[in-house]
Amino acid sequence: MTIRASVRWGASISALVLVAIAGPARATDYNDGGTHTVSGSDTYVGISNGSTVNVVTGAAITAPDVDPFAPNAMSLTGPTSVLNVSGGTIAGGSGSYAGGSGLVADGGQISISGGNFIGGDSSGFFAYRYGGFGADIYSFTSLHVSGGNFSGGIGWPGGDGMRIGLYGASNTAYISGGNFYPGNSPYGYVFGNGLSIYNTQHAVITGGGFYGGWNPTNRSGFGLHAANSSVDANGGYAGATLLEAGAVLHVNGAAIGPLAMFDNAIATIKSGYVDWPDFHDSAVVNMKGGYMTGGGFIADNAVVNVRGGHFGRLDSPSDLTQNAVLNVYGMGLSFENDLLQGTLQDGTPVEAWLRVYDSATIHLFEVPEPSGFVLALAGLLGLAWFRRRNLTPPGRSGT
Repeated sequence: MTIRASVRWGASISALVLVAIAGPARATDYNDGGTHTVSGSDTYVGISNGSTVNVVTGAAITAPDVDPFAPNAMSLTGPTSVLNVSGGTIAGGSGSYAGGSGLVADGGQISISGGNFIGGDSSGFFAYRYGGFGADIYSFTSLHVSGGNFSGGIGWPGGDGMRIGLYGASNTAYISGGNFYPGNSPYGYVFGNGLSIYNTQHAVITGGGFYGGWNPTNRSGFGLHAANSSVDANGGYAGATLLEAGAVLHVNGAAIGPLAMFDNAIATIKSGYVDWPDFHDSAVVNMKGGYMTGGGFIADNAVVNVRGGHFGRLDSPSDLTQNAVLNVYGMGLSFENDLLQGTLQDGTPVEAWLRVYDSATIHLFEVPEPSGFVLALAGLLGLAWFRRRNLTPPGRSGT
């Protein structure tokens, strides 16, 4: 029997609980540096020493159910080892204390275009009974995901569909497709997340679906979760998103459901859609374009800077409270009777219902109209050109 260590997050990312994952002897261990294809059934697959494994349609790598700690179905180790998955099923076992993960990777080159990654369930209905992860990527040499389904196991907390970077160095994960689902939790307490990204990792997301609920009280159950890392959301859909521990989010075309931000997180919105803001703990939001609807809260010293895009709504108010600050840049701006009106700096009209409480403030900054600014700049540049060429501008005598 081998013992593997796995670290799982509790209700807060700062709470680490060490869990020893016990599993049976490896059913198949690819460590010869060669290339292999898996298309049938197995109970465990290990990949190491620069070996390459291709998992294709028909593969069924299913770990057995073992109490109290269930085993993982597949492991990948070493910077030059390679895993390519285009189909099949990789599923962790279930156990009373902890479910196993489908894939656990510590290094390696990973490419996933299909297949099902399933975290095992915990059958114990008590706190600290952990659901397995569909894929738990501690660290990686390269990571490209263009398809596949990733599901966390049931537990308290539930497992993530995929977790990236718990131990790894700064690398970039590229995600252009796939579906990511959080593990459920008995009694609805602490769920998993669809995709979690930790510890200075960088993810570029251009597609895919990240599904989850809305549970900011204990910070769980989100479609997309980032902590101390950065995410470029250039496409795809995230049902609900949680940023914390200084995470940075760039929205450039993605559709994001409710967005919760804590612990000095930063978001910049240039295009795309963000629904129901819930900003706390000195979070900073810079809105330059796209859509950010109303409703929700801006609180706890959060700062929101709005220069463009479609901000707020009339049928659902956004509440500012607890020293929150809203800075709005535009033309003809006014805020009276809880109604913000005018034109934003990029020329987009704004009409939003806002309610202000508890020392929160709204600052309105008048800026030049875009067309007037461009004409004035063009005139200054033209005058400078005439002077450099020692030419006489039209309409002047030259004296």
